[in-house]
Amino acid sequence: MTVLLLLSCTAVVYAQDFDVDGIYYNILSSENKTVEVTSGSNEYSGAITISASVTYNSITYSVTSIGESAFYKCWKLTSIEIPSSVTSIGNSAFYRCSGLTSIEIPSSVTSIGESAFYNCMYLTSIEIPSSITSIGDYAFHNCYRLTSIEIPSSITSIGDYAFYYCYGLTSIKIPSSVTSIGESAFRGCYGLTSIEIPSSVTSIGELAFNNCYGLTSIEIPSSVTSIGELAFDNCSGLKRIISCIAAENLFAPGNLAFNGIDKDACTLYVPAGAKSTYAATEQWKEFKNIVEAYDLTVTAAGYATMYLDKAVEIPAGVEAYTANRVEGDYLKMQPVEGVIPANTAVIIKASEGTYLFAYSDETPEAIEDNLLRGTVTDTYVKPQSGSVAYVLSMVDGVVGMYR
Repeated sequence: MTVLLLLSCTAVVYAQDFDVDGIYYNILSSENKTVEVTSGSNEYSGAITISASVTYNSITYSVTSIGESAFYKCWKLTSIEIPSSVTSIGNSAFYRCSGLTSIEIPSSVTSIGESAFYNCMYLTSIEIPSSITSIGDYAFHNCYRLTSIEIPSSITSIGDYAFYYCYGLTSIKIPSSVTSIGESAFRGCYGLTSIEIPSSVTSIGELAFNNCYGLTSIEIPSSVTSIGELAFDNCSGLKRIISCIAAENLFAPGNLAFNGIDKDACTLYVPAGAKSTYAATEQWKEFKNIVEAYDLTVTAAGYATMYLDKAVEIPAGVEAYTANRVEGDYLKMQPVEGVIPANTAVIIKASEGTYLFAYSDETPEAIEDNLLRGTVTDTYVKPQSGSVAYVLSMVDGVVGMYR
């Protein structure tokens, strides 16, 4: 009997047109006189500076690209300076450059290829310029010493496995330009304690936050129309999920999207009037504590006003006040503790951000002598004859009650 054994392997083919000062180049266009940095058989090491232009055979070329696999497995590479002439970083360009600790991408670069910084395990920081519009699949896969990264507002999509197993990340803010979060994009990022998903996002891919068990709270904006299978699988640290999706737009998430979450301990906060719909919809109904809530955004000024027709609990980090008298030019405030009664106008003081006011089962008595007035509908309020009306606003950078 004859046995035929087939061996399959992946190889990186190294080819270059010329080299200058130990850096290899391929000619992209003889007419436009452009070149890309290409591989040097893993020979690159130490600190490297790439010039904006190079001369070969008396011809000067502009360096416009870091080619595919250019620094593939160059584990001795410690730092690199990329010129502003470069507009693209190819697939696997710095694949497994484990000695690279930091890199600055110039603002001329518009794209980061797939697996560009795959397994750069000692990379602790990287600045992504606002010229880049997308982060490729596996771009920062296994960069587990990366502690922080700022995603610019030019980014519209985060690729599959983009930050997979970047467990050094503790928090990340996704800009409002992003519309989709790819499959397994933040999978295994168990160091994450918070993440902000903007209202521009419409889809959350499969396993997007799988094993992010450091997360304690997450807000799903009303713009989301699909949540992939196992998207929040094993996010065992979640204690509250804010689902801002209105009842009329509610959908059943992908299979086992919330697998591994303690549905008895995690509270699901939903928009007003949506509780019964959530309680009847697959997967959402598995949560034992479904609470209707109101979300309020406080600007950088640090103040806001609020008036609701239901009693709400005051969340942590928030102070609420009514006003009970005027003394000279001053409006005297009094704090509200615990629960704000229904139909009570209040001034809210808090740091910039969005806060969730859960509807309360308590029915505290109305606060007497409250000079503040409010409405839950668009209503014109006419001051009584002889009275003076004030509104909370900012004038010349100063927040106050102004006539």
